[in-house]
Amino acid sequence: MLPRHSEVFHNFHNLWKTQILKKTKKRLFEFFEKMRNLRNLKIEIFEISYPLNFNKTQIMTKTYENLNSSAINSVIIEDNVVKVVYQSNIDKVYEFNCENVEEFEQNLSEQLIGVELQQSEVSVGRFINQQIKDKVLVESK
Repeated sequence: MLPRHSEVFHNFHNLWKTQILKKTKKRLFEFFEKMRNLRNLKIEIFEISYPLNFNKTQIMTKTYENLNSSAINSVIIEDNVVKVVYQSNIDKVYEFNCENVEEFEQNLSEQLIGVELQQSEVSVGRFINQQIKDKVLVESK
């Protein structure tokens, strides 16, 4: 005897829910594991978005603070501008234009993780300085 249509649907639905729940649990676990690793690295990343004028444009700001660096106090990424605050004068903000902010941010993140895990021989200060020399960051006048 063949199962009724509703039984087949019910069994299929339960199987589908189980698979979705397993994937969701796995993704949540991976997310919280990454967040735990970032917390252990003591890197603070803030994302702030606020409206600009009255149109629908928004600016995304990311701030990297508490860096493991003797030269760099913080790095602020805002639209196509990278702001750097040096430890030598935390009251002065140096602004740099950056054409490819996504690539810069990815490289900076990799650098910060490498420094924190002591896998990188290059410091955050040297990384920023090299980005300036390579004209990835161009000082705003």
